[in-house]
Amino acid sequence: MPPSARDRPQVSLEQWSFLEKIFNKTKLQERSWAQLVTLDTLYWYCDGPDPSPSARRYHNRIRKQMDAARRRAFIKQQAAKKKQEGGQTKETTLATTRRKQWVRRAFLPLHRPW
Repeated sequence: MPPSARDRPQVSLEQWSFLEKIFNKTKLQERSWAQLVTLDTLYWYCDGPDPSPSARRYHNRIRKQMDAARRRAFIKQQAAKKKQEGGQTKETTLATTRRKQWVRRAFLPLHRPW
């Protein structure tokens, strides 16, 4: 037996059948670690009870935070790439211009000392 085969942990038939079930239910593009390991698959693999409502709420909140962080990182990456290419990093739209004007007006002093 080659040394690389001895170093790898062996997968039992039970584990392999579990993986086959998951791979048959998911598309190839959806097979990332974050999408395969969910609260449901963990409970399904352990043959435990269904997740409690509080565990589901916590899981959903954490997933939303991770998605938001991933989105922010992607936006930063795109801005850095655009800046390297010499383009503008932020386009000024009419809405942002109006918002800036409103903020300036909102923070003007209420009485003028002159």
